[in-house]
Amino acid sequence: MKKLFESWRRHINESIGEDTLLKLRAVLEDAYGEQLTAYNPNQTVSGVPVDPDRHTEAINTLVRVVTGELEHIRDTESYKKGDAPQ
Repeated sequence: MKKLFESWRRHINESIGEDTLLKLRAVLEDAYGEQLTAYNPNQTVSGVPVDPDRHTEAINTLVRVVTGELEHIRDTESYKKGDAPQ
């Protein structure tokens, strides 16, 4: 997780403050830990078996969640401001 965060730090726009990045990292570390604890190799998601590697499954799940949240933010914020993508 630390390597992933350090990679993000190199690529994320400098307009995001260090404090915000540290908060994001803390939240992701908590969520990652919860995913590892909850992992069940016999689980399925929409009928598809989870990844046999719990670390890979945790990362894949978090990426889906974060992507969904960002899309929701984009959509709601864009429509509030009247500048939704065409």
